[in-house]
Amino acid sequence: MKMSFMFAMIRIVLGSGGVLLLALVGKAESKTVPAAQQQSSFFCDRLAISAEHRKRHEELSRTLALAKLGVREMAEGFEFEFPNDPATYRDIMEWIPDERACCPFFDITVHLEREQGKIWLGFSGAQGIKTFIKAEFAPWFRP
Repeated sequence: MKMSFMFAMIRIVLGSGGVLLLALVGKAESKTVPAAQQQSSFFCDRLAISAEHRKRHEELSRTLALAKLGVREMAEGFEFEFPNDPATYRDIMEWIPDERACCPFFDITVHLEREQGKIWLGFSGAQGIKTFIKAEFAPWFRP
């Protein structure tokens, strides 16, 4: 049945252009591959969040870049160090859902050190993610 579905898709696409094939094949694959096994490409989906949220997300990104105390490299990504204060914590927790929506390929962690220690925001993922993180979060790597 899957082959006939794919054949029908190819016949439709040949008559109307290649873009339709990519959209339909992607939807078919997402229904057959468990979420834990899906691998998104390393690109941000700017349409995953509304223009209003995008503006706020960019504002929070700038705020977090300025608040960042340090960065440490991990085996599969990076962790950014932030001060332990209520405003920074709120900013991080507001920022994460939109970042996760536009960049579903990240594993995102928040680590709160005991005894009112620092906040660590981590990003990791599939092979090659470090290069993407360095490019996408360039301002966060500045001293």
